[in-house]
Amino acid sequence: MDALVSSYPASAHKFVRKLVMDAYSIPRFSSPEYRQRAIAEFRDGAHLACLKVE
Repeated sequence: MDALVSSYPASAHKFVRKLVMDAYSIPRFSSPEYRQRAIAEFRDGAHLACLKVE
């Protein structure tokens, strides 16, 4: 994770670290349709969080 975080500007490190931790906290699904739904929900939530920071 440190390599990923360090590839972003210092001002974004805290946000990127939180994003990675949030991604790892989501349960894994075996069904492809539930997996895609979880991906879409995470993507949309992350996008909204980015918009709120700006």
